[in-house]
Amino acid sequence: MRHGICFFAAIALLLSCGPALSAQNAVRLPRTIPCCRAEMQWVIAAARDTAPESINLRVFEDTSPAAKAVLAVNTYERADGTPHAYDIYITLKAVKELSRSELRAVLAHELGHLADHDAHAPGSLESECAADRFAVRLLLNAGANPLALLVALGKMSRNAVFYSRSDVIEINVRIARIKAFLREKGGKQASHRPIHANKPA
Repeated sequence: MRHGICFFAAIALLLSCGPALSAQNAVRLPRTIPCCRAEMQWVIAAARDTAPESINLRVFEDTSPAAKAVLAVNTYERADGTPHAYDIYITLKAVKELSRSELRAVLAHELGHLADHDAHAPGSLESECAADRFAVRLLLNAGANPLALLVALGKMSRNAVFYSRSDVIEINVRIARIKAFLREKGGKQASHRPIHANKPA
């Protein structure tokens, strides 16, 4: 079953936040290779007190031709029947354009969907905002810079050629809510100043 988890709304046919798919019919993206292992391990370690211990996550880079033009991340329930097991697919463009800090923020957002136990309708604005808040809390608790999530969202909004007007509006709402949440938490000042971090090998 695809969890309707879509950090980056992308080309609808390939990576849309549509109805959930059954595990048997889950999308199998071509040309995938394992990636971001260190970033995922960091996120899991940082979430040890806030995410179910039973979650089993693997991360793959989608290197198909379409993935070179789309900044997208999606999470699917693993089709082999393994309980609480999920595969995260990150497009080649996202792996190349997101810094290590931003990748961690994106993966924390994806984990937030799973920790939320589908409390909100998959793919809805409220679901995305709940996962954003989870990611911000995780990054703050781990001593990391939560502005990485804002920067990643900013990169998506600047690639608006791939998205509809409603998608861009939703991104802007999410950015505003993250800034408000950071003010409430007394965390980092919300801005779009660049975050410099090395890209993963």
